[in-house]
Amino acid sequence: MDQDSWLPLAFLVAFLGFATGQEALLFMAALILTVVPVAQLWNRWALRHLSYTRTLSESRAFAGETVIMRIELANQKPLPLLWVRVDDRLPESMPPTGRTLLPSGLPRIGLLSHVTALLWYEKVHWQYTIPCKQRGFYFFGPAQVRSGDIFGLFESEAILEGTTRLIVYPQVQTLERLGLPAKNPFGGRRVNLPVFEDPTRVVGVRQYQPDDPMRRVHWKASARTQVLQVRVWEPTQEQQSVVLLNVATFEKHWQGVNRELLEWMISVAASICQHAFNEKSAVGLLANGSVPQSDQPIKVAPGRSPHQMRFILEALAAITSFATASIEKLLRAESPKLGWGATIVVVTAVVSGELQEQMIRLHRAGRQMALISLDNSFSEEDATRLGLQGVVVHRLPHSFTTREVRTGQPPAQEVVERWMLPEDYDPDEPFKPKKPAPIPLEGSPL
Repeated sequence: MDQDSWLPLAFLVAFLGFATGQEALLFMAALILTVVPVAQLWNRWALRHLSYTRTLSESRAFAGETVIMRIELANQKPLPLLWVRVDDRLPESMPPTGRTLLPSGLPRIGLLSHVTALLWYEKVHWQYTIPCKQRGFYFFGPAQVRSGDIFGLFESEAILEGTTRLIVYPQVQTLERLGLPAKNPFGGRRVNLPVFEDPTRVVGVRQYQPDDPMRRVHWKASARTQVLQVRVWEPTQEQQSVVLLNVATFEKHWQGVNRELLEWMISVAASICQHAFNEKSAVGLLANGSVPQSDQPIKVAPGRSPHQMRFILEALAAITSFATASIEKLLRAESPKLGWGATIVVVTAVVSGELQEQMIRLHRAGRQMALISLDNSFSEEDATRLGLQGVVVHRLPHSFTTREVRTGQPPAQEVVERWMLPEDYDPDEPFKPKKPAPIPLEGSPL
């Protein structure tokens, strides 16, 4: 019933009752004037002091694991509610075990619906198991709550804007399960590491000397002092490992993407990073893939902080199949920025001749290079030839043949709705999740 039409209706029925002398019409008018204001007041207070809380047992999980989602709906007022309906938005790919999500009208989003009655100061609880089937950033919510008066005349609704985030990391496996040697998988580890200057760590400047290379010149300091200055880099013996991931699964981008192969490559990259981190190595990640709504490659500088693997796994959880540049171009651009003691491990499903030549040149320049090939066309003879040039090579043949052909939509958008990253996500900074908080609903003023 329209909240503004009941009063004219009551007067009309009362007028007809007086005009015709029908007591039933007069009784109906009195009933309208009595019941409708009560129903309207009831509806006005239905959503007030009604709280809805959604919590997850974990804010991060690995693919293949499960998390527990707990939901609490509490009526914190002396007014009972005959019915309350809550429709909570969930990722369509993560339905609770034993429940089917309803259509939401939004792509890749389903609705988890609950309908219940609540007495005064009553709470109801639901608990579900959420299987984490695929890596990504997932958001639960917002939810829509509806309720009304006890007579069913009026209804009100409100949107709960809060969301709960779940980050699903790619699977991490031991090197043995990947078919890689567990001991020195990327070449012999040097016990007595040489002291070298790390160009990523500038500790000061000094005056230019004739034998200094021009790439060390600090132009801003030189302009400030009017004397040519060069950077002083910190000497270090730190063991560094940088994994370079190529998200391309075919030689040409228009050939499509092998989704299964991409996920396997990401899992391999995550496993190698975890192994290097466990070996007390400063580990970093470079990838020519990007996060949704970005065209920048992913870069995580080498480090050994306790949170380093979290930064790397979050980057791999968000990475898409959109290649921002060729792997050869990324290797050429980023290798000079790495410390000379770093081991560069290239994980790729496409091993081109140009990539092989670049790796050989870098090895001859003093880099320790390793190639993890998931390219079935990369033969044992090719691996042997590359190995003779000093590059450590491991072949991981696969049987993934499924190909997804790209459509005309922008490649960077193909997984935006799956991972639902915030628009202000900065690909150059590690994503720092916040602890999920309960979502209160204080009321819906009419």
